[in-house]
Amino acid sequence: MAYLNLFYFSKKKKGKYNASDLAELQAFASVRGVAIVGEIDVPGHSSGLVQTMPQTFGFASSPDVTDIIDFTNKSVVAAVQDIFREVVATFPTSPVIHMGGDEVQLSKLTKLPEVIAAIKREGVTCVADLYRLFIGEMHTFATSLNKTLHVSVENDMP
Repeated sequence: MAYLNLFYFSKKKKGKYNASDLAELQAFASVRGVAIVGEIDVPGHSSGLVQTMPQTFGFASSPDVTDIIDFTNKSVVAAVQDIFREVVATFPTSPVIHMGGDEVQLSKLTKLPEVIAAIKREGVTCVADLYRLFIGEMHTFATSLNKTLHVSVENDMP
């Protein structure tokens, strides 16, 4: 539970749970027939991830983008998948995992070198296409964990 414990010790500790707290909560819910749905709020609303570990989750060319993970970077996606694994292990009875997905200000990313390179590499036309590819990749990953991915989509996508 490397990531779950890490965020417990991040700068803003108030109202956070560590892995032990979550295990206790899961046990409490399980005996009552309640499934807890874990949510990892990515790629937007990710200031906790980006500010705690900018070298792992942030856009290298733009440290001022602190609320969106670099979903164009395969190592960032792999780290998010590690977090998904931890959440699934923590809340095994839920058939669902939620990834947020809403309010990603894609317009902030259009001129970043990472995004421009990814658009070319993936053969797509815009950052919204990259976002869709990321959602698709995470859907496939959630399915491989026998989970259904739920995503809220309210972006500035065309």
